[in-house]
Amino acid sequence: MGREKKKILFIASEPSVGMVPFGAAIINSFQNSNYDVFAITVSGIENTYSEMIQDGVVHKECAYPTSKLGKLMHKFFPLGLFFLIRKMMKANGIKNVHFLTGEYGFALFLTRILKRRCNLVYTVHDLEMHPYSSRRKKDVFWVYFFHKMTLRNIRFIDNLVTCSKKQALELAKMYPQKKVIYHDFPSIVTTAMKNGNEICSEVKDMTNYVLFFGTFSKYKGVDLLYEAFLNLKRKDVNLVFAGKGGYELNWNSNVKNVIHINRFIKDEEIADLFRRAKIVVYPYIQATMSGVLTIAHFFKKRVLASDVQFFRDNIESDDVLFECGNVTDLENKLDEMLSNEIVVGSSCGCKNIIDQMDPIYL
Repeated sequence: MGREKKKILFIASEPSVGMVPFGAAIINSFQNSNYDVFAITVSGIENTYSEMIQDGVVHKECAYPTSKLGKLMHKFFPLGLFFLIRKMMKANGIKNVHFLTGEYGFALFLTRILKRRCNLVYTVHDLEMHPYSSRRKKDVFWVYFFHKMTLRNIRFIDNLVTCSKKQALELAKMYPQKKVIYHDFPSIVTTAMKNGNEICSEVKDMTNYVLFFGTFSKYKGVDLLYEAFLNLKRKDVNLVFAGKGGYELNWNSNVKNVIHINRFIKDEEIADLFRRAKIVVYPYIQATMSGVLTIAHFFKKRVLASDVQFFRDNIESDDVLFECGNVTDLENKLDEMLSNEIVVGSSCGCKNIIDQMDPIYL
């Protein structure tokens, strides 16, 4: 008889723009493998796991709460999810439960209870807190809350996973008694992205623009890119910021060749958006883990990124780094890349995630 398959229950309770493709990619990578794969996910209106999870995964989809009380319970004490997890574990003899997307609501009380019942695994996204731009007390509170709950889960869970080599080293140093696993960031390119044929209307008459794609946030360095672009002597190129976000940039109303597509970009539009671009720029001032590189590489676009550790570890040979926070260096590298024509090779892709993660499961 062959070895009994390991059983894993993945939990993805955060349906944010970045978390959904990440969680789905990890879950799907174990499908058709020597594992029995189960998943409980929570989806919002715009961001749904059910459209991405492949056949072969035993999948239970839950809707994100719509009432104020329901949302508070989800963030502080998701008791319904806890009982659903226990029910699926008991019914299927599952020993491994893997928190994929933060699961902050479990941190205060429920993490410790689950730890006594299973081999609990936690994917650490951000060991350091992201800088925030909002001055509203509510926004500041949630930034601090999510960070504190991340650290609390890290303290109580013995098996830690991350896609950041820097974080893996830091976690191993902080908690030498824990299992710490690094694995490559999965490609977040969905089937809808690959096969999408919808036109991104805001750029339908443009080509060869400079593209920033992602949530419009201060820590992603959007203000640095804007300043560097305005300093360029050449005026024959457009800059496109594509992505929704609450950060308010101090726009110059006289500048006509900067376009901000401040809305949710559907997967079906992404192929058109990227194929029209000449360069993709990620000027982050902080990045521990990010899937944006996988999209640019899939569409064979050169990337200009800040030299934070994550980008240093994951860029390809045709990409270029600039000194993080240095607007002059960003401007110079951007000008050089716009002036040079380079044929970009195909992406080498990520390593076998299953082989990297296998030692952490029972």
